[in-house]
Amino acid sequence: MKNYAVILAAGKGTRMKTEIPKCAYPLMKKPMIKYIVEALDNSYEIDESILVVGHKKEVFEEMLGNKVKYAFQSLQKGTGHAVKVALPLLDEGIIKSIFDFHNQNNNDISVISTYVYGENTYGKIVRDNKGKFVKIVEHKECSLEQKTNPEINTGVYLVKTKVLKDCLNEIQVENEKECYLTDIIEVGNKKGYKIEAFASSSSMKFTGINDLYTLSVVEAYIRKEINKKHMLNGVHIITPDTVIISSEVEIEPGAIIYPNTFLTGITHIGKNCIIGPNTEIENSIVEEGTSVIHSLVKDSKIGANTTIGPFTHIRNNTSLGDNMRVGNFVEIKNSIIDNGTKVSHLTYIGDT
Repeated sequence: MKNYAVILAAGKGTRMKTEIPKCAYPLMKKPMIKYIVEALDNSYEIDESILVVGHKKEVFEEMLGNKVKYAFQSLQKGTGHAVKVALPLLDEGIIKSIFDFHNQNNNDISVISTYVYGENTYGKIVRDNKGKFVKIVEHKECSLEQKTNPEINTGVYLVKTKVLKDCLNEIQVENEKECYLTDIIEVGNKKGYKIEAFASSSSMKFTGINDLYTLSVVEAYIRKEINKKHMLNGVHIITPDTVIISSEVEIEPGAIIYPNTFLTGITHIGKNCIIGPNTEIENSIVEEGTSVIHSLVKDSKIGANTTIGPFTHIRNNTSLGDNMRVGNFVEIKNSIIDNGTKVSHLTYIGDT
């Protein structure tokens, strides 16, 4: 029996007020949808991921290629309808924690909940007076009492495929009315299925990003966690609030990262390197003992014990050797330069 992940990404995300679909919008220079797909790819629990697309579906197809299967929701009639669109791709047939919870309790449906205090627009987990999880109520349909309940729906569900089909069959899609996936909880309880909510203490990890302000809040949280990991591993980050390091970047102990530095993409920084200030390195390798100051490096490799900058631009598959010096106002593109070379200032080297 295969385990499927269904990811809902068909909506326009109108509150973002951008032309890019919400799920494709970059978070730390990487589209948000890629974080989800990569997490599922790295999970031993998931065999195949299905992405429900609608608005600007071509953006997702170009971005993800064949990493997922696609289900097309031509009319956005709610989350329940979106999953119905995906059902033909499911055989009969997050990640570790909810699977363990689901299997150990022999549940038919498991939902991840978390606690968010204060005013918010999340759907609420509703329990009876014995604590049994009975339904999810969307925020706009909550009573005043339900709106004060801090236990919210994260939108992450683990459902047996046959149970999902059975419950969705009971949820009707009317002309202009949205069909909510959340309704499977109330329907499932009426049918006698075993349903429980798994309460996670990591509320920030389930923050709904619906506008650019919330995006900045989540980015700040992720940036802090990534920088902390590197600092505990022996990387000296000066003024970490000004340094952005994406999740794929590798930095060896002994490196020093100065303020206003961006390290993104598949980037590797060797030990004892000095990077920054005011430097951006993307999809590049910087070998041991090299300094890159006030400069931009993209899609390139820089050898060991080399000095780059200030005000140097290196790009398009450039490969620089060891013990080099590349100085002020130099641009190098798509070139190979051997060990010991000095390119002092005011120079352009291209396709060389």
